[in-house]
Order: sequence, then structure tokens, then C-alpha cells
Amino acid sequence: MRRIWNRRGHPSLEQPVGALRWISAGALAAIAAISGALALGPLSNLWGYQDSSTMTYVLFGGPFALLCVASLVALVVLLFRRP
Repeated sequence: MRRIWNRRGHPSLEQPVGALRWISAGALAAIAAISGALALGPLSNLWGYQDSSTMTYVLFGGPFALLCVASLVALVVLLFRRP
């Protein structure tokens, strides 16, 4: 790490922001993949054989689908913003 000077003129060390960004991106990608897989099970029953009402599948798969989309949006925002 290189030495930088803060506002008061004291030397301080630069924070390792890049590594933390990639760790967070990996965690968000893992959350998106797992929640997408969990949403796929109940929501796939909407087009095939249904032994329960449609709302049952939406209530079980919908929150996981929303979590998947939200984590993908957060991942894109995290990776494409300036440091």
C-alpha cells in the first residue's frame, strides 16, 4: 500500500477498496445464483402440472425471484460505479 496524506497533513494508509469490492461482488453473485435456483423450482410448476393453486407457487417462488433480481441489480451497480 502506498502512503497518502489526509486533510490534517498526517500520513495514513490507503484502504484496500478493490479487494473488498470483488469479495462483495462474489457474494452478490452467489446470492443471485442460489436464490435463482430456489425460485426456479416453485415457479416452474406454473407451466406444468399443478396440484396446488397458482398463488401457492407465486408465494413460495416470488420472494426468491425478487431476491435474485435485486442482488443482480446491486452487483451491476457495484461493478460499474467509479471507486
